[in-house]
Amino acid sequence: MTKIGIVVIGRNEAGALANCLSSVEEHRGHIVYADSASTDASREIATDHGALVVSIDPAIKLTPARGRNEGFTALLGLFPDCEFVQFIDGDSRVSPGWIEAAADFLSSNERVAVVCGHVVEEHPSRSIYNWLCSTEWQGAVGRIDACGGNAMIRASAFREAGGFRGDLVAGEEAELMARMRSKGWEIWRIDRPMVIHDSDIQRFSDWWRRARRGGYSYANVWWLTKNSREPLYADQLRSSLLWVVALPLLVVALGLSTRQPLLLLMLPLAWGLQTARIALGPGAPEKPSWMYGALIMLAKIPEALGILHYASVRAIRGN
Repeated sequence: MTKIGIVVIGRNEAGALANCLSSVEEHRGHIVYADSASTDASREIATDHGALVVSIDPAIKLTPARGRNEGFTALLGLFPDCEFVQFIDGDSRVSPGWIEAAADFLSSNERVAVVCGHVVEEHPSRSIYNWLCSTEWQGAVGRIDACGGNAMIRASAFREAGGFRGDLVAGEEAELMARMRSKGWEIWRIDRPMVIHDSDIQRFSDWWRRARRGGYSYANVWWLTKNSREPLYADQLRSSLLWVVALPLLVVALGLSTRQPLLLLMLPLAWGLQTARIALGPGAPEKPSWMYGALIMLAKIPEALGILHYASVRAIRGN
């Protein structure tokens, strides 16, 4: 346990940070809290729990990736012999026994760079959006391509890969882990609870904004990796643009060219059939699967808007 360090990131997490830090209390002295310009009591709470507080400079665009990178650097300055780093989002708390299980797994598997477990949604019944998050986090166990920001990472692999891309607003985990895998490292999920998380998405507008940010990050990461051996998020880009842009344009063009306005009904029919396929497919939860299918399809609209926003930004920049 002496070789493990903790990096917590957050911004205005005063409501959850105390519980987060209490869940790793046994590592007091090896904890860094990277704060992204909080205006609440987050920094004071972290100090009270024995964490070294690193304030991220807001003059440069604030991202979770920057917080993790600067937290990692501070941790290694504080604790040079650290071998494994547990990264935690400030709105999560670590499940009992996870740190030990993850460290044992990394110790026993020298080519594994990252190990994660299951993210448990604390209040899935509070909103349909929380419930959707809980279904998204039920990932496969075993060797995987990537995981989220809550994970334990081997410090030597993190240094070798160069850390996260600090300019990415989202999708930075997949991009880093693709670089790790290109160097022969492995990413694993083990069958253990890792963190308990409260998404706290109560409003449609918050869910919509989250999905739009996801589309933007898909486009951003794909652009950065498009010439690599493994371009990331190409399938997500194709799916969103197909259903929201290409198919509607095709149906409208067909209706106009044939002067058959009833052909426009093909679009809602196609959307309905795809929703049913998702709802009844093997990946759908037992219930409410129809709502699951509808939300998965509806999310393609804000995702496509995010993709188009990124395309417009690149066009304005001229590169």
